[in-house]
Amino acid sequence: LFYLYLYLFIYFILFLFIYLFYLFYFIFLIVAIYLLQKSLTPLNRAETGNVYVWGQLSYRVGSLDTTTFSYKEPTMVEYLRRTRVVQIAAGAVHILCLTSDNKILSWGCPTYGRLGHDLNPTIPSPVDTVNVVFTMGEKWIQIACGHQHNVALTNAGKVYCWGRNEAGQCGGAAEAPPPPQPFTH
Repeated sequence: LFYLYLYLFIYFILFLFIYLFYLFYFIFLIVAIYLLQKSLTPLNRAETGNVYVWGQLSYRVGSLDTTTFSYKEPTMVEYLRRTRVVQIAAGAVHILCLTSDNKILSWGCPTYGRLGHDLNPTIPSPVDTVNVVFTMGEKWIQIACGHQHNVALTNAGKVYCWGRNEAGQCGGAAEAPPPPQPFTH
């Protein structure tokens, strides 16, 4: 009878140890997942305004150096560290950013006028808005990238397009000039 009680006691202690181990393990996992989700929420990214890139980066899209073309982990675009980005869009081999000071920046492959500027394609640079006429209080509210063209929307409902227009995706003539043009249909 003594050995039976000793066996039950040892079994109980072992069971309690395993139970507590898994309980603390699951509590740790829940806290770790909560903290990870909290650090990756869109709100926190929007508050900092930082831009991160990862994966295979053709045309140095986002890498901003001449030696690295692939990142296995999210890497901050250092050139934009002091710029508050409120929206980002990616095309096939180019990126657009909308900043809090109402600028559209672009970088990546410069063919077909998809960048909207003739500056260094590896550095985020302002899109040439020579054809954009804003009225008082008008600003950009949305940007989007197609494969080789871009679209931007103002708070007044005006739509501007630039880049490759072979199928009329930018409206108007068959080949639109690189800077943003008012969309016509």
